Amino acid sequence: MSQIFSSVERERYNKLLVIDGHDGCYVYSKDKKYLDSISCLWNKNLGYNDEEITEALTNQIKVCGSLNPWISTTEINKSYAEALLRFAEYLDGNVYFSLSGSESIEVAIKATRKYHNLNANDEKKLIVSFDKSYHGGTIGAWSISGTQRRLFEPYSPLMGGHVFIPFIHDKVTLEFFREYVKQYHKKTAAIIIEPIICYGGGFEIPKWVMEEIVSICKDYEIQIIFDEVSTGFYRTGEKFAYIDLGVRPDIICLSKGINNGILPFGVTIFKNNVFEKLSTTDTFEHFSTQNFNPILTASAMYILTKYKEKDYKKKVLKLSTLFKQEIEMHLAPYLSRFFIKGLFITLEFHNIENHEVLMCFFEELLCNGLITYVYSNDTNYGITLVPMFITETDEVTAIVNIIKKTYEEMFKI
Repeated sequence: MSQIFSSVERERYNKLLVIDGHDGCYVYSKDKKYLDSISCLWNKNLGYNDEEITEALTNQIKVCGSLNPWISTTEINKSYAEALLRFAEYLDGNVYFSLSGSESIEVAIKATRKYHNLNANDEKKLIVSFDKSYHGGTIGAWSISGTQRRLFEPYSPLMGGHVFIPFIHDKVTLEFFREYVKQYHKKTAAIIIEPIICYGGGFEIPKWVMEEIVSICKDYEIQIIFDEVSTGFYRTGEKFAYIDLGVRPDIICLSKGINNGILPFGVTIFKNNVFEKLSTTDTFEHFSTQNFNPILTASAMYILTKYKEKDYKKKVLKLSTLFKQEIEMHLAPYLSRFFIKGLFITLEFHNIENHEVLMCFFEELLCNGLITYVYSNDTNYGITLVPMFITETDEVTAIVNIIKKTYEEMFKI
């Protein structure tokens, strides 16, 4: 049987849910109802089935449904850029619109290297990233992703000019970074940081460590790129993790929650000094036909307006507290590790110590009507919950109860 050429393993392709409806926190497939505890793929922050978005996109199509960005722009692109920068507290910054989180990373890599080139620092090419990091599925984003390197080997060689270091979270790893910088700062363009290691299992940079990283980078003219593709737009409680950490990165990469997963969209934000340096030449050499498509921008503008209508920081933190209480009350005896920050949650279990057992657990959860995400690497095997901001109290209870029931059935407890 033919199949769509996708990244899903052939043995799992025929098990894919055929979605024939969705609403709120639920998706429907062949008369079965599934509770989605990961916001589609971490991007459906505000839930399914917002009918007003159809009208917003239709109105934009009537005005301008596509454009040639070499010769034209639209009012929606200009107004959204201004609105996003205000929301991100980067009023003096600038933005580049793209099609995904992965592409926003590509833009950042190009920008930091060109910035140093224009600054007469031609040697500064290396991109530093963490050994547990994941930054996307393009060749450039893969190249600077530290996790699951074995999966990338068949596609090698990847992009050169990158260095992996241990995730910086304590005095030992901070000192490692300090010594690296002392030795290689003349060749290092930037460090790209996931404020929370998401795909790698949920690890957070303490604020005091982040302050030291900023100080080191400032001393040696190393740019700081924040990958907030997964953490941005209230996922961790605050609007953006860099605000919570008190940092002003040189470059910020955004996607996922930026438009509730309605259409492909990504944004790279530049500090003004970065943009000013890049704009001293005629062009910034990054382009694809659908970049700056006004329909995509309209989807992001609509969702940004939604974010402004409610106190989502308060809502996310309240839900986070509820999840923490429920997990500690009902799952604690079964957990070997538990991480929660806002509505980003990882759970590692006793008895689940390899990828095969983890996938069996994932499949059983799905059979019991719960959609989750899994992560596995050389040291960590667990499930990830990335709940929607519209999750109700009874749905929090249901998520935890399904996990508990499934674990107890699988391991006969």
